[in-house]
Amino acid sequence: MGKDCRSRKERGKVVVSIPASSELRAVIETNFEKRFGVDVEPVTGTASAIVRRIVQESKAGIHYFDLHLGGSDSVINALLPDGLLEPLPGWMVLPEVSDAKNWWGGHIWTDKSKRHIYSSLAYQPQNLWYNAQLLKPEEVRSFDDLLEEKWKGKIGYLDPRTAGSGASLWSYLRDIKGKNT
Repeated sequence: MGKDCRSRKERGKVVVSIPASSELRAVIETNFEKRFGVDVEPVTGTASAIVRRIVQESKAGIHYFDLHLGGSDSVINALLPDGLLEPLPGWMVLPEVSDAKNWWGGHIWTDKSKRHIYSSLAYQPQNLWYNAQLLKPEEVRSFDDLLEEKWKGKIGYLDPRTAGSGASLWSYLRDIKGKNT
């Protein structure tokens, strides 16, 4: 990302797409300028909506976003094939970031070239929500608890076949619990 963009210092800001999270937005806004002296403009939304916008704008010659924080599905299926990503290693200038030994498990690349899509577990979006008037947190301590009869017909979730952070959770549950659970 960031093709044809002026220097971030020159513009005075970095445009970052992030999941819709007030906590993540506050942390990024507060800490980025303090550490790097550049404002950050967070643009929130689902990964699929943001990636669609990035692709459409790019086709119109607009390169507004500098960084996309989101799931890898939409990036692998849209941004990478359309050639909209710059190689990331050149942007990893801080030693604590560029040196793989500083990361638990080393650098984790999602793309085959190991240059464009970097994965980290620095932020995990919330995948499960509950109505505090109907359920107390202590009632559900494991995924197995959700299989209890009292919850039948009372659980809703996003379609796990669509791209996004929920797809990984439901794929994991299918693998450990079985397809028909």
